[in-house]
Amino acid sequence: MTSYLFCITMASSLIFINFHATLEWMAAKNITIIARATRLSEVGLAGAFGIFWGVYLFLLALLVRLGVNTMWFNARTLELIASWYPGLGFNATFRGALVGLVIGLLCGIICGWILAKLYNWCAKLQTH
Repeated sequence: MTSYLFCITMASSLIFINFHATLEWMAAKNITIIARATRLSEVGLAGAFGIFWGVYLFLLALLVRLGVNTMWFNARTLELIASWYPGLGFNATFRGALVGLVIGLLCGIICGWILAKLYNWCAKLQTH
């Protein structure tokens, strides 16, 4: 556990040092940056979230059915996520995996679209 924390700490400090050195170089060359928040694509983020969550739920159901027991793919995780979608038939069968794929696509699309809309709304508030 401590080795992961060490790696994360080292990576974040290297990123900060590189960013700081870049800012110093830009200041020496009299280069200025106009800070402006960029917009997120609602369709792009919705699609990415939908594909990710749908494929994860599909693989989760199939791998639990095959008996795979890893950190992210196990029966306990399947039970927990299935409790979020009661009555829809998401379980460790092939039919349940297809249901999970459809549920994941729909929920991911909705959540990704809402998140992008909120981000764009906040970015518009920042620029005004």
